[in-house]
Amino acid sequence: MKTYLISFTSAKYPSIQRKDILDFLDTQFIIKNWYGIMPYAILVSSEDDINSSDISKILTGRFPSNLHFL
Repeated sequence: MKTYLISFTSAKYPSIQRKDILDFLDTQFIIKNWYGIMPYAILVSSEDDINSSDISKILTGRFPSNLHFL
């Protein structure tokens, strides 16, 4: 398993809510588990063959107007 830190913010109004991201992560098969550690930071775990660019692509696809760092 690999663990990544997602830190996010909104570039535009309305701002994204952590619950929106968590609900989306629950639907993604590449995300095995997550843990919300702060209001704008989430730890996610995935299988070893998944890399950060894969997770970044699904986040950017779903939340294109928001900034995130992985």
